[in-house]
Amino acid sequence: MEVNEAKALIERILRDQITPARLTQVVVAEDFDSDGDPILRVRAIYDSSAPMPEAEKLFSATAVVRLSLILDGEQRFPLLCFISSDDAKGMAA
Repeated sequence: MEVNEAKALIERILRDQITPARLTQVVVAEDFDSDGDPILRVRAIYDSSAPMPEAEKLFSATAVVRLSLILDGEQRFPLLCFISSDDAKGMAA
């Protein structure tokens, strides 16, 4: 799966997963973990002025995203990082 396809799938899943919080941006980058296995680094930025994401939804997001990726033929593990839009200001892309 191409990274842009993975990004579209991940973004769609996360938008549903963390409702009523609102995503403002999802950044997906190909990388390798400490064992040298390929992974997808996912930075999900949510709107600080909207309701906060619920902890249970954030906790389960990796499993939901991972299952959807596997069902779509993607084997790389998604490492998710949720950041508020306030905290994301000034961060490098």
